[in-house]
Amino acid sequence: MSIYYVIYNALIIIIASLYLPYFYLKSKIFQTKSNILEKLGIFIGKNLSLQSCIWIHAVSVGEVLASYPIIKEVKKEFPKKKIILSVWTNTGFEVALKKVDGIEFLFYFPFDIYWIIKKVLNKINPYLIIILETEIWPNFLHLANKMNIPVILANGRISQKSFVRYKMIPKYFAKEVLNKHSLFCMQSEKEVKSIIYLGARHNKVKICGNSKFDQVYPQYEKEEKKKLLESLYLSTSNKIIVAGSTHKGEEEILLESFNILKKDFPDLRLIIAPRHLNRVERIESILIKKNISYFKYTQRSKKEVDVIILDTIGELIKFYHIATLVIMGGSFVPAGGHNIIEPAFIKKPIIFGPFMENFADIMELFKDKKACIQVGNKVSLVDVISDLLLNKDKRKRLGLNAYKVSTENQGTSKRVIEEIKKLQRI
Repeated sequence: MSIYYVIYNALIIIIASLYLPYFYLKSKIFQTKSNILEKLGIFIGKNLSLQSCIWIHAVSVGEVLASYPIIKEVKKEFPKKKIILSVWTNTGFEVALKKVDGIEFLFYFPFDIYWIIKKVLNKINPYLIIILETEIWPNFLHLANKMNIPVILANGRISQKSFVRYKMIPKYFAKEVLNKHSLFCMQSEKEVKSIIYLGARHNKVKICGNSKFDQVYPQYEKEEKKKLLESLYLSTSNKIIVAGSTHKGEEEILLESFNILKKDFPDLRLIIAPRHLNRVERIESILIKKNISYFKYTQRSKKEVDVIILDTIGELIKFYHIATLVIMGGSFVPAGGHNIIEPAFIKKPIIFGPFMENFADIMELFKDKKACIQVGNKVSLVDVISDLLLNKDKRKRLGLNAYKVSTENQGTSKRVIEEIKKLQRI
């Protein structure tokens, strides 16, 4: 191991020591599951018999959902192997519990501290490790490589922000860490160039696409949608904007636009689904200050309101089904945007703002096929929404184009498995 590993290990111990009190206090304040022991590699009460399993790691909600089609393909190809799934966040854990079938064990990924990782890898001794998107943990990769365990990066992507950060790492260390991977299955040509620039070997890098296109999204029948509308004190006569995964600063923009639009569309309603549920109280305070009627989904009042706050995890897709149009959060403030594939699969017209750099390739794919609308400012947003609310045919055309793009880009999970099968050990 190089001197860079020594420096990294000193830093990760300091960071982990600072994080431990934070995780503990957070679990107490928000009354959430404490994951400290698992992050220290201690699985209390877990009678594990997982030798030679396939370990899949998905950091949070998006990666967990993207892992599901890959898990299904892994089960087909390796039917005798147990599959385990690790996550990093509480929301990722909750979504995995609800949405992901066919796994033997769900747990929190441990801190990347040398002796913790060594203990966990020795205990589990996986046959194969698949990491979703771009989670790079030097000790984990080093020890897996030392144990001759293949590590595959699937759905590989590097955002512009991450790319800038990774470029700050000394080139020798980046190259040393990256080449502990057996295979990089990247989402696009741009991602391929980025990972090679950072130090990955050409012969280990493949374009496989994005497994989020392979997800199976629930389709709600007319009666189910009617029941949901009734539970929200809405009807088919309402025009409904669903703003998915919103971030700090976006609700003000959306509500300003909503108030302008309400003058011309009195039956217009807005559903806000914040990316992080700890922001619900802040959104409530904004609505109260603006004197806008609202309720939270989990505390529905028996009357119609202008705004509904979705304060649950993993149910956004259900609300997309009743949307007249969808606005993608994280794109009107510099948060990098969010994945537009989910509403696209249910044929919804999609609007997003100027900040979509984390999903630039997907965005360009949809824009090229006239399957979405990007707006640059608040004035444009009002104009675009107004035009779509008045033009049913245009909404339908946008939705159908989005659906077509989504279905044409399926097959990533199978391609990933085919590339894995080519590895010598597998």
